[in-house]
Amino acid sequence: ASMQTSAPSMTAVKPVAPARAAIRPFETNANVFLFAPAPAYRMHYTPMAGRPDAPEYPAVGARIDYYLASTPGDLTLEILDATGKVVRSYSNAARASAAGGRRGGLASALPTKVGMNRFVWDLRHSGGPAGGGNGPLVAHGSYKARLTAGGATRTESFTVKIDPRIAKDGVTVADLVEQAKFALKVRDELAEARQLATRVRQAIDARRGDLAKLQSLWDRLTTKSGPYEDQMLIDQLSNVAREIGQADQKVGASAYDRFNDLMKEWAVLRADGAKAIQ
Repeated sequence: ASMQTSAPSMTAVKPVAPARAAIRPFETNANVFLFAPAPAYRMHYTPMAGRPDAPEYPAVGARIDYYLASTPGDLTLEILDATGKVVRSYSNAARASAAGGRRGGLASALPTKVGMNRFVWDLRHSGGPAGGGNGPLVAHGSYKARLTAGGATRTESFTVKIDPRIAKDGVTVADLVEQAKFALKVRDELAEARQLATRVRQAIDARRGDLAKLQSLWDRLTTKSGPYEDQMLIDQLSNVAREIGQADQKVGASAYDRFNDLMKEWAVLRADGAKAIQ
């Protein structure tokens, strides 16, 4: 009996698009070189490192790798959104005491050693109009890292992506865009309220203006410590910011309602502050 064999059928394989753009070749004669960052994912977890009894969880962020042929006098890194607006900026001139002050132990100043360097952007806006601090997470989308050293500027694009696990649960990109937009609005109002509280406190300490009105403003802006605290405007705005920022989610109607109520109260306080502070 003869055995008959046949060749296996060949199925056409569709080409798969690369997960990220091709990496530009390294320029060996460059004084500064910025590598194309890998895509970063918005996630929420507590970073952990340095414990022999537990696994390491690196801080969430975009890894910005760059090469310096020599130590620059000034070094700046700017993160730009798709419209070209700077959403966060860093330099090597940050205060030494700020190093390690960001979430997850991330450094605040850009490293400037000769050779390879890495800086991690935590995917967050600054903490408010006055700058500094950790603000809300940015929305997903296209971003650019712009590094300037010794008069030379290098720019590379990268993406911030939605956590695929929450996408599977039904959270959409539009939900996160709206969440980020609302979080920035809360951040700005909270920063302004804190600035007013600072000015009120300074006026009280300097005994400048109507002290009774100033004290009333202070009491309505800030929470008086005690066993049964009645939270005032600043803490109530902080609670809204915490509620909408603790997870990637569609912002609930209750958060909008609470914020709108607080804005009515804030409008009165802002007007009273303009009259009381001289």
